[in-house]
Amino acid sequence: MDYNEPYIWYNNKRLKKGLKKMNEINEINFKKSELGENIKLIITDIDGVLTNGSLTILDDNLETKQFNTKDGQLMQQVNNLYITACISGRGGRIVKDRMDTLGFYDIHLNIKNKLETYKKLKEKYKLKDSEIAYIGDDIIDLEILSRVGFAAAPKDSECVVLDFLKIREKNDTNSENESFQKTYITTRNGGKGAFRDFINKLLTITIK
Repeated sequence: MDYNEPYIWYNNKRLKKGLKKMNEINEINFKKSELGENIKLIITDIDGVLTNGSLTILDDNLETKQFNTKDGQLMQQVNNLYITACISGRGGRIVKDRMDTLGFYDIHLNIKNKLETYKKLKEKYKLKDSEIAYIGDDIIDLEILSRVGFAAAPKDSECVVLDFLKIREKNDTNSENESFQKTYITTRNGGKGAFRDFINKLLTITIK
């Protein structure tokens, strides 16, 4: 068997049972949520967000990382509604291939100055800070998190990042300014669906 070729297998009993449960679902629609209405660009960190932050180095010095398929399930819909970008301090073929597969518009790897790259993206798409959403997990992400309209972090981010977002959230609650920065700490850890949780906040899904 060639494992690079498409392979389809049907369990007829399970298929019939599944179709019976789903026969009332005719259409699934995706649109921007109320929170995401003013957001035009979504940017994500990679290590600690799309991965759990761990790095495995094999004998031949090949680096491997583990990604969660849940994070990529809605990327087609997200890419139809938003401009998407990723910024990472590290790179590698595996990471680039994964980001290409997910369809990110802008892929920035091996970046030493994330804020500079953020500013270039903002200028490229002629956006305001309030029109950008960002998710990151470490100190290096704070400069961007402090600027964007929607700032988020995985549940297991560094304490300083979580504390920063909690302070922002408190200020947001006390503010009467609707354009004040929105914040969110995901219910899932990095590499365990944190990015999916983040984009779920920016989508409204209706099933008919």
